[in-house]
Amino acid sequence: MIVEHSKTIGSKQPLSLIIIGFGGTGKSYLIHAIHSFLKNRCVVTATTGKAAYLINGVTIHSFLRLPVACMPQKDLSGQSLCMLQDKMSTIDYILIDEYSMLGQTSMGWIDRRCRQATGVKDQLFGGKSIILIGDPGQLPPVCDKPLYYSKPSNSLGQQGYYAYMMFEKVVILKHNQRVNGSQSDQAIFRGLLSRLRNGDSTCDDWNLLLTRQPSRVKNLDDFENAIRLYYSNEQVAKYNYEHLLNLQKPVATIHARHSSNKAKCISSQDMLGLQAVLYICKGARVMLTMNLWPSVGLCNGTAGVVLDIIYATNHQPPDLPIAVIVKFDDYTGPSFSTIPNCVPIPPITASINACNSVHERQQIPLRLAWALTIHKSQGLTLDKAWIDIGKKETTLGLTYVAISEEIKTEDNNDSGVLVGYVHNLSEIKTSQRNNLYFDMSLQTEDKLYRAVCFSPEKHQQCKSMCESSSPIKLTKYHLKRNSRSDQDEVHINKRTRLLEPDRNEINFDIKQLEPAKQEKSVQSTVHEALIGPPNLKVDVSGRITFQGPEETVFSKGKTLRKQETLLTDNTASARFVLWETDIDKIATGNSYELSSVTVRQYNQTNYLSLNKQSVIVESFATIEREDEQSTDNNLGLAKVFCPADGVQSIRRFLSSNKCHSKLAPIPDKNIVKCSECGLAQLKSKSKQRLLASVIFPSEGSTKSLMLFDDKIRELYKLYVEQNGSQPEFSSFDDDNIMEMILTVEAIIYFNTKNNVVAVAKKC
Repeated sequence: MIVEHSKTIGSKQPLSLIIIGFGGTGKSYLIHAIHSFLKNRCVVTATTGKAAYLINGVTIHSFLRLPVACMPQKDLSGQSLCMLQDKMSTIDYILIDEYSMLGQTSMGWIDRRCRQATGVKDQLFGGKSIILIGDPGQLPPVCDKPLYYSKPSNSLGQQGYYAYMMFEKVVILKHNQRVNGSQSDQAIFRGLLSRLRNGDSTCDDWNLLLTRQPSRVKNLDDFENAIRLYYSNEQVAKYNYEHLLNLQKPVATIHARHSSNKAKCISSQDMLGLQAVLYICKGARVMLTMNLWPSVGLCNGTAGVVLDIIYATNHQPPDLPIAVIVKFDDYTGPSFSTIPNCVPIPPITASINACNSVHERQQIPLRLAWALTIHKSQGLTLDKAWIDIGKKETTLGLTYVAISEEIKTEDNNDSGVLVGYVHNLSEIKTSQRNNLYFDMSLQTEDKLYRAVCFSPEKHQQCKSMCESSSPIKLTKYHLKRNSRSDQDEVHINKRTRLLEPDRNEINFDIKQLEPAKQEKSVQSTVHEALIGPPNLKVDVSGRITFQGPEETVFSKGKTLRKQETLLTDNTASARFVLWETDIDKIATGNSYELSSVTVRQYNQTNYLSLNKQSVIVESFATIEREDEQSTDNNLGLAKVFCPADGVQSIRRFLSSNKCHSKLAPIPDKNIVKCSECGLAQLKSKSKQRLLASVIFPSEGSTKSLMLFDDKIRELYKLYVEQNGSQPEFSSFDDDNIMEMILTVEAIIYFNTKNNVVAVAKKC
């Protein structure tokens, strides 16, 4: 269905599809398959940070900038709107996992945001295709009506309800991919869950559940440290408090900072989960209450243990600490100290508009987590749990969710524990599907494996183990057969944990292995590189016939300089990407000999890119051939021409000195604050930026583009060159700028995301 629809996206109605399946039916696998097929045409999202982390996606709230409880309920504008429009320009499909947690109001906001971002306000979701994935048998959303509820509570909920009713295509996944054999214990329990989900439980099901009562469980000691799931907040608070006291350590009482007395009375639910008072101590089991860095596991619901509480000089409880150091179970980012999975959690500020004023709360985003409510546990993966469902079903799906948590294993291919030494660790590389990965050799007691890691955040930890010749322990990895080599490989992903083994777990020494052979580069022409296989290393010569503007990009956790150029020899021209200091070694019109250049592929078209092993040497060879293809075709750019057909608007706004986003004034203050990065600065010291919405003639039609002040200033230079002396740009008012855009002769280059990347003189 999706494959056929994607082939005719231009002539068909947008796809509104629901995919239903309970645990084990392959929903996560299907999401990855859809994303692999649609590539950059789709975005993978989920309703919670934890769910998004497990599918390598983002939350739907962060992608569409949906308002949460304490955010103002209004449409986007300025820089925020431009950024969303930029993201949505190449997206045709939006996948939303765990849609049962999506309420009517949230669905209404999704519809509203999509219409605003695309400008297509007369079509559902702005003409975008929406695919909902999940199990509607789970708990309904908190503080919102479920999508199917026929009596919406507000106009936005009504919009969401009507949008949901437009989903007419439904696919149900029925076959369980995790259970083999109809008589296995797991298969019997799956049958119990299926009947429990649909309200068809039998006496046999009841008797089976009775065997799991504490009085009848033989291995009760194995559950001593298992998490408790309760049906009420009161039970959770009581159990967590008792466990805190049992640690017999000094308890820090942390009072939040409030901007007003009114803020003290606002519930934690309306303040991004921040509690007015937090009780913790060293060794306490805690859980994050908001998404801080979901891609490395710091998302709402991630659990860990408090290692330390750091206070400023001359401060102590009940003051707010500088940070709480927590060792998280599933954290994969850089560690704060030599202890793996260790990260400082600083105070976070949440604000809410109430009674015509803004109220703020600053607090550490943690809560005790020896026990959780069943609602809070939804979506978590638990090996063991104590469950108290209460005397009655207070919410639809409560019992089903509670009991199903215990068996939510992602895959039966998860192996046990693997202990070994790391050899031949590679740098982080990019696959043909633009996924980051690295590989290494893993020496175990009796075998040498090739290991491939698809979680680049783990590279630093592997590098540390490799350089120190220290052993490493892997859990939750996958052992897969490589069809080419016919050998087993260890596959590592975000769920895999890299640990330091105990002394009794490592009883063999590290061996000295030969270093991995470096891939040799081959002599090539530009034409041969364009038709060769991706990731090939080549030696090639040519002349630089075009240099685009220098860009700043964020890649692999670093800010890098990047420049797009054209390399031409006597056989062809190719897109050639330069990075960092190599940009300064190249000049248009000069010829160069390039060694160990990598052939990359994007949208099934090859291009050349430098890497750390590349060498650039200036050459005096003569290249007779001129570039036969246009610059924009080679670089994947499109172009329009000035003079423009019209200027829709000129906007001026103050920008953040940190992220350049729009600043909002604080009432009765000479201070402005950025809603994106949180930076506050004096209004008098804030830089003013320009944004022009311009319509250009384009192949018999029109094209609407946004010009920021850097590109407007480039047009000003051409305008002065063409019309003689002009007033300083700083003295140009909106009318002057409009006149300039409507009269200047220029070429405007833009990419597939409709970002203007260059302004050039007309030939």
